[in-house]
Amino acid sequence: MRLVLSALLALAPLAAQVAEPESPKAVVTPAPQTAPSRISLITLAQVSRNFDREFQTFAPADPVDLLGRTRGIYLDGFGAVFTTELSPILTPQINPFRPNIGAAEKATLRLRKLARLPAVEKLMDAMLQSAARDLTGMPDDQQIVVAVKFLYLPYEDTDGLPGQMVVKAARRAILSGASIVATVTNQ
Repeated sequence: MRLVLSALLALAPLAAQVAEPESPKAVVTPAPQTAPSRISLITLAQVSRNFDREFQTFAPADPVDLLGRTRGIYLDGFGAVFTTELSPILTPQINPFRPNIGAAEKATLRLRKLARLPAVEKLMDAMLQSAARDLTGMPDDQQIVVAVKFLYLPYEDTDGLPGQMVVKAARRAILSGASIVATVTNQ
């Protein structure tokens, strides 16, 4: 009798548990089949590396300061976007051996950066042309965008210096040789 009573007491909590209500089965519809990306990641990486090489070898006597690698992404239905960050020239840093930058040098740096901007725009236009030739699998009506964000040091006078510069156009327009004007956004 004790054995039966022990078994019933052990099974009693099972009877007290409430069964979870069954939720309706979620209906998962398959995603519509789309064509695979026309631009491979390998191609984007190669174009990005080419851009980095162009920036690094541009004006060896007075180089731009590339502050990271160019990043490329393909957006299906839109096109390819390449972004990078740089300073138009190498800018001296404040450090223990150079605790401040004089007013005359700050003014000279600003003028040099302003003078460099047309050359950077021309370089970006050449990169746009290069990307249009290299991205052969991309439809001609899609965009290619090259965007540069300019970074400045806290001590710099950025009056009149842009925060970013963007060149973009449809691949067809780029390959046809149409004139492309950069969009410049101030800080």
